[in-house]
Amino acid sequence: MNPFIFSGASNLTDEQILKLFIHDHNYSRFIQSKRNFFFWGERGSGKSMNFLYNKLVMQTNIAKSISESQAIEYLPVYVSCINPLVFKREYLLLNSEFHASIVSEHYFVLSMALSLVDELQEVFGNSNIIDDEELLLEIRYLFDIDIPSGDSALKSLKLFLRKEIIRTQKEINSPDSDSFYADTYTFASLIVPLIELFKTVELMKSMHFVFMIDDAHDLNSSQKSALNGWIAFRDNSSFSFKVSAAKVSEYELATASGGAILQGHDYVSINMEQAFQNSGSSYGKMAKKIIAKRLEVVGFDNDFDAGLFFPESKAFTEGIKAAEKKARELAVLKYGADETKKITDYVYKYARAIYFRERSPKANRVQYSGLDTIIHLSSGVIRNLLEPCYLMYDDMVSDVGFGNVEYITPSIQARVIERLSDSYWERLRHGVDKEIPGCSELQAKQLSNLFHGLAEHFRDRMLDENCSEPRAIAFTISAKKDDLMSVLQPVLNLARSAQMIYVRTGTAKDKGAKEDYFVPNRMFWPARGLDPVGQHARVSFQAKVLVDVLETGKIPYAQKASIENYNDGQEDFFNE
Repeated sequence: MNPFIFSGASNLTDEQILKLFIHDHNYSRFIQSKRNFFFWGERGSGKSMNFLYNKLVMQTNIAKSISESQAIEYLPVYVSCINPLVFKREYLLLNSEFHASIVSEHYFVLSMALSLVDELQEVFGNSNIIDDEELLLEIRYLFDIDIPSGDSALKSLKLFLRKEIIRTQKEINSPDSDSFYADTYTFASLIVPLIELFKTVELMKSMHFVFMIDDAHDLNSSQKSALNGWIAFRDNSSFSFKVSAAKVSEYELATASGGAILQGHDYVSINMEQAFQNSGSSYGKMAKKIIAKRLEVVGFDNDFDAGLFFPESKAFTEGIKAAEKKARELAVLKYGADETKKITDYVYKYARAIYFRERSPKANRVQYSGLDTIIHLSSGVIRNLLEPCYLMYDDMVSDVGFGNVEYITPSIQARVIERLSDSYWERLRHGVDKEIPGCSELQAKQLSNLFHGLAEHFRDRMLDENCSEPRAIAFTISAKKDDLMSVLQPVLNLARSAQMIYVRTGTAKDKGAKEDYFVPNRMFWPARGLDPVGQHARVSFQAKVLVDVLETGKIPYAQKASIENYNDGQEDFFNE
């Protein structure tokens, strides 16, 4: 197979997940903990892969090797929020908001109960640990139900839960369903009793149930507030929650009782996205291990240097070296040969800018290639890392055939990167209103204007020899007045939904406070001749400037020499 398959983790087989998962730098160790955790990150950042890999049956193949004397300390239960049961919208037919919230939680806990029973069946289904007759008796008494007899108590329980789902749908669709609401289930009336029931089994009495709620941003508001209420529960001795959610939808932290869960008190927050992609960062190290692990699948040694599989273009390498030499010579003239740190800083800031600047505007396209470039182009998201690798491998197979791919030539790397970059701009040209629910034609045009304005502005900075941060490709927003942000924020939210912009948190220059900054997907920049590596710098735009660009598609650029005069009576235009 193509080793760089980048389909969603839920589409991979257990065998593929076991082969492809990377243990380091991904926070998976926190799943086996009795604390509640939120794992935040955009789609493709590795949340589902973490959860699926940590299912108990994946970890130990326990279903085949369970012994009657083997106690299990943790039982991670995977609950996907992208499934028909959670997505059911029958509650919208109800006139009462209270009844709608009851039905929403009912569907959610039924989904959790099914996942729990499935996990237990996988783990204990082929063992004699559970006394089926005794368990069936206790289930019938505890829930006062006529549960069917089957091959096992777990199978019978699963049949009951599925029947309950069908009954719920029939009741909601009936003209008079008021009596139904007395029979709905909650976490306290279904999941907690099941946990207590299973813990009566000798080898399960010390078991901690870990509910891994994946893609919780897709829950409706009632289900989110219910989940938050469970997280606020103070006793974590028997169960805890590990929740993954994309930051796109701004997950609400309110509980059903009107309160809110607090970070550090009720849960620990983990950011799956990592802002820095250089080779020394955690993300850079993980990315290289991911590539190396994928290459093992097609026969490469496990200590193979992934950088050799994606070699950098010789012309690009030589061009960067020449630019570094020129930058060093300029720094020596400016500071003197003894100012080592200043010279090093100058080379870091300006060498790559010199290379890209001297190629503009008439030079041929830069031959973007090399593993480091691919890692930076991913913008810190794993799926963005694998997609170009997948296409490059596929193109290489077309040239040399399966089994003959020893490395990806720089020319194929460059061709794929150019093609992908062009496709990003094509999305904007055709209008993202055709692919993003709730996006109007006007907002699609505004989003296109925003990116065109940013690209031209970043290019102007690159070409400006007096710019102190010529490779900045991220931005912050200042002077955020409510009337301006009411226009700008919906467009930024759409860009985040389309994974065209990522939001990170960093230290502001003003007294070290934290601030959000915006990182456009770096795959946009090769088509515009920009450096996707960028630098640790952010451009500060007033909200008014960005609102204007939504209409004009242009961000005025003031040369450094005259920037202090470009003020028109308002706050600083650029705050560098």
